Amino acid sequence: MPDLRKPSPAVVLACASVILTLALGIRHGFGLFLQPMSMDNGWGREVFGFAVALQNLLWGITQPFTGMLADRFGARRVLFAG
Repeated sequence: MPDLRKPSPAVVLACASVILTLALGIRHGFGLFLQPMSMDNGWGREVFGFAVALQNLLWGITQPFTGMLADRFGARRVLFAG
């Protein structure tokens, strides 16, 4: 049986930081596209800003329910369902 060592806390922290940056950075990076997309589509900034705010609000509201589903049915099934 191979000798499995625990990674150091610094390695775990670095890996978690990279994962969170990639996962959440994409979601929160929409602000960078606010002005170009608004100008390109002829929208006001408030329209695009409202869409992003609504998406963030709905994402936050559904998190507890998604967590309950994952606890009940397993994370793999919930992720597969979308």
